[in-house]
Amino acid sequence: MIDPNHGPSSGLQPSVSERGQHGLRVTKVVEHLHGHEQVKPSFGRPLGKHAVVVVTCRVGALGFLDHRRCSVHPFGMQAKGHRGELPDHPSVAAPHVDGAETTAKFGGASEAEGKHFPDGSRMATFHSLVLACRGPVAEHVHRGSYVRHAVGFGLHRIILMVQNTITPPTGCTVMADLDDVLHPRIEPHLEGMLEVSDLHSVAWEVSGHPEGTAVLVIHGGPGGGSQPDYRRYFDPNHWRIVQFDQRGCGRSTPWAELEDNTTMASVTDIERLRNHLGIDQWVVFGGSWGSSLSLIYAQHHPDRVQHLVLRGIFLCRESEFAWFYQEGASHIFPDAFEGYRNHIPEAERGDLMRAYHARLTSEDEAVRHAAAREWTRWEMATSYLIPKASAELKADDLQFAVAFARIECHYFTNGIFMPDNFILDHVDRLSGIPIDIVQGRYDVVCPTRSAWDLHTAAPHSRLHIIGDAGHSMTEPPIAAKLVAIMNGLQEG
Repeated sequence: MIDPNHGPSSGLQPSVSERGQHGLRVTKVVEHLHGHEQVKPSFGRPLGKHAVVVVTCRVGALGFLDHRRCSVHPFGMQAKGHRGELPDHPSVAAPHVDGAETTAKFGGASEAEGKHFPDGSRMATFHSLVLACRGPVAEHVHRGSYVRHAVGFGLHRIILMVQNTITPPTGCTVMADLDDVLHPRIEPHLEGMLEVSDLHSVAWEVSGHPEGTAVLVIHGGPGGGSQPDYRRYFDPNHWRIVQFDQRGCGRSTPWAELEDNTTMASVTDIERLRNHLGIDQWVVFGGSWGSSLSLIYAQHHPDRVQHLVLRGIFLCRESEFAWFYQEGASHIFPDAFEGYRNHIPEAERGDLMRAYHARLTSEDEAVRHAAAREWTRWEMATSYLIPKASAELKADDLQFAVAFARIECHYFTNGIFMPDNFILDHVDRLSGIPIDIVQGRYDVVCPTRSAWDLHTAAPHSRLHIIGDAGHSMTEPPIAAKLVAIMNGLQEG
């Protein structure tokens, strides 16, 4: 399993919070153009006690935090009628506020909820703090903004009128933006290729403090590849941050190669890399499949692991494969599952993983590519508490999707080349290693049951269940906990 939030950049940048006359202002214009998001320069002026955000994108629904129950609910936007271009200047495109005279075209804050306007749009009043919105909107509405009204125009444009307040209503919890949680971006100061067999070479990098405490970051998948943003979970003034691309993915060569690509081969590669870099011990940090490989590495080399920091636990049991790839997660995301299932002829649907394996290893490139898209899209669609349409675009990046799908399916159809339940059957080997487990309560890809089973089998571990998160390590509540754990380790 992989964290889907990283990969080739879409160009999307986080929103900017500006302190104006009345406090927080969010004034960004976002456009959705052929699947890519771009941010235009800030615009706008305070309108009374409000500012306006104009967002151009495909929007299916808004999610918001109900301050009475602090839970996430979908809110379906009913928006129809307008299909033309709207001016971007807020004095034209935005509703008037603070009791000012309403425009004939757009209405205003004094209009009742559900009011239809001449262009056919519909206004809806929110009573809660916005937590997240589907697609690009979520990236640009600051979590400290209190949305008073929203006006939808077709499926392409939505105007949010944002109250200028930094303090949310009583009972609400503000979710930080990811950039508020992570450390600043840094670049590696050392990179290389390590030949690990006659066939394979793995790419590696080191960033952060050259003489700092070593931490190894193990990416997900298998086949997901390391990412620049993984460096940001660690204080670069303390940690010597080591990443590598497992066999066949990322910058490792040969690309998408399945031969001699197994779990124990990766364990051996990690030891080769540790020796190559002259590291005696390190903290091992991994999520999803990265948690699986971290645990298996630690079980084989416990004397080399100072601490395990794990996220989204995946124990690679037959029951977990069946849950996600055959039936289980399909009951929660039936819409996303439909494309994954329907790609396979009905006669082969009794074992979807094996049917995909046959296609991902086909001699026909078009067959491989089509299967890789559907396999990847299914995982990307299910990895967030609030689904992100932008994550699913990774399925169309064949440089990523083909290696990811081929390697992941290769491992899983072969039970990761290890006995079933290997991790729990050998959990006693971890008894001398401190373990922190971070788990999203609503993780559909790697359900909480696996984290609970690991914690129960290793009671010296610390289990942190994050109540408002799914699978992804870039969901801010998960990211905040991971950063807090790493900060605590450096202080301890």
